[in-house]
Amino acid sequence: RLPLKALPVVLPFSAMARKTFLFSSESVSPGHPDKLCDCISDAVVDACLAIDNRAKCAVETAAKDHGIFLLGELTLKGNLPNFQEIVRKTVADIGYTKAEYGISAESMVLMNSLNSQSPEIAGSVFKDNNDGALKEDQ
Repeated sequence: RLPLKALPVVLPFSAMARKTFLFSSESVSPGHPDKLCDCISDAVVDACLAIDNRAKCAVETAAKDHGIFLLGELTLKGNLPNFQEIVRKTVADIGYTKAEYGISAESMVLMNSLNSQSPEIAGSVFKDNNDGALKEDQ
């Protein structure tokens, strides 16, 4: 049996494979469409959670020209929030209040493709209790 100090040191594969690595991240300036879209998606999710704190939300937002596109699926108990109001308020709060800025909270077009969560997605969020009833997966 080898003395303890003579045992070989096993490094994790990643440490053995390379001595350096490449780190990458995205950075965009204030007012960039990606930041605008993230703020809108967050506001929609926040509004849904204010109605039902157990709501399930998959929300994406895209911006193009003078339009905002809401995409995704929702499951919540209660009335749907007013998406027009939420989006326009968020866009205005960020400062897009004039058409000359590229998009305006008042004149923009909002395309809403948010709908009920599909059974396939819900099946991965909820579990069957063997009695036919669905129970949330905690």
